[in-house]
Amino acid sequence: MKEDDEKELTGYITMIEPRVYRGLLEYRVRITPPGKPSQTIYMREPPTWIRIGIPVKVKAIKSKQTKEHRYIVDEISFDEHLTITKPVKVVIEEVSKGIATIISGKRNGAFFSITVDDEEILSKIPENLPAEVYCIFIEIGGEKRIASILTEREYSIITKTLRIIKNFRESLGDKR
Repeated sequence: MKEDDEKELTGYITMIEPRVYRGLLEYRVRITPPGKPSQTIYMREPPTWIRIGIPVKVKAIKSKQTKEHRYIVDEISFDEHLTITKPVKVVIEEVSKGIATIISGKRNGAFFSITVDDEEILSKIPENLPAEVYCIFIEIGGEKRIASILTEREYSIITKTLRIIKNFRESLGDKR
């Protein structure tokens, strides 16, 4: 197997998106390693314990069945070395662009300002501010960072989808 045919990631789940691909249900999952850009992988059957903010270790295999090479999850496990984080509802009030882009707003009633350099995160900020969103905050080298931004609708869809998967599997006696 070539070096790029397999990928091992350690990071936080920052997005789970159900979709139909070639007539089958699959999940596009974004993993954000601390201090590194996020990576997208795909899985057919996520474990029932999976949710946004959970730290995981993933081994993924490159699928070459289509022109678009995709990484499919081969193994996934909880990573005990990273701290679990939960999406937090925040109000983004301002985005200041200069040498660095700074997002300012309120979180749990307290003011915050955080530097963001990830274009994917910046693209998720609503145009009309102030705006309520869910953020996943992680700590890198003693500094708080935003690992992901989810709209209220995205967050609602993800949590409902995961609840349906868990309930369905439990009704079948599957505790994966």
